[in-house]
Amino acid sequence: MSHARNLARIARTGIHTVPTAQALRDLVIYNGLYPEIVETKSALKLGDNGGGQWRWDAASTATDDLGTVLLPTGRSGAGRWVRLERGHVSVDWFGAVADASMTETLTSSGTDNSGAFQMAFNAAQALAVPIKLGAGAYALRKPIRGEGRSYFAAGAYNPPFSGVSRTQTLIIDDNQQAFPLFDFVDYQRTFFSKLAIRTVASSKSTCQIFICQRGATAGSMFELRDVNCWAIPGAANFVCSLYNAGCDMFVMDNSSITTYIGSGIIALPPAPGKTPKVT
Repeated sequence: MSHARNLARIARTGIHTVPTAQALRDLVIYNGLYPEIVETKSALKLGDNGGGQWRWDAASTATDDLGTVLLPTGRSGAGRWVRLERGHVSVDWFGAVADASMTETLTSSGTDNSGAFQMAFNAAQALAVPIKLGAGAYALRKPIRGEGRSYFAAGAYNPPFSGVSRTQTLIIDDNQQAFPLFDFVDYQRTFFSKLAIRTVASSKSTCQIFICQRGATAGSMFELRDVNCWAIPGAANFVCSLYNAGCDMFVMDNSSITTYIGSGIIALPPAPGKTPKVT
């Protein structure tokens, strides 16, 4: 946007516009000539869906996380750009791009969004807000991990993941590491809704989609609501598993876990004496 057009927009809306989060970091404020509210069109590059509106907080010393807080380039001490929308965190704010697709060799193409998902998880946990995913297919090639005890006391807030619907939001699990795609330990509640997860395991004989361990926290719950998980493995002895060791309640509501090849599904029950609730 040209300087003249930007001045006209500021006069009309009171909002200055920049293309990316980095452009906002580099924005120079001269004696308050720029308005307090600035709009980014994208997160990392033009065309992604990570844009939004930010306000200047002269007292903030929060850590720059790309999605909710930005530290101006060259600045020391207080002063941050803080995203106005605070009721949730979007993976798109952290540079996630839903451009994945499956190949005939059972691998995924498209952007690896593992880093963006992990940053979104960390930010959402700190803010105690849910995580939202947009429409489209997101590829993940590394596990998303969280441990309640490493952040706060046992039973710390575990932000729920929620998509648009299980026919519109797809996570392609191309994680080839020896960890589950979602590995959460010692949380009161682990919750996924309105999305689908498709697991690719061409080089792994065993794949865990989720793991939820209670640890020392009593009263924990693992929930899948309107979630469709399925696997197309490459190995003959592939096992698609969901593991919720020690959870007090396991809920599947209008959800399914399916594998097309291999030795089936392992879905371990909650703690001894508990009964999983499947609806």
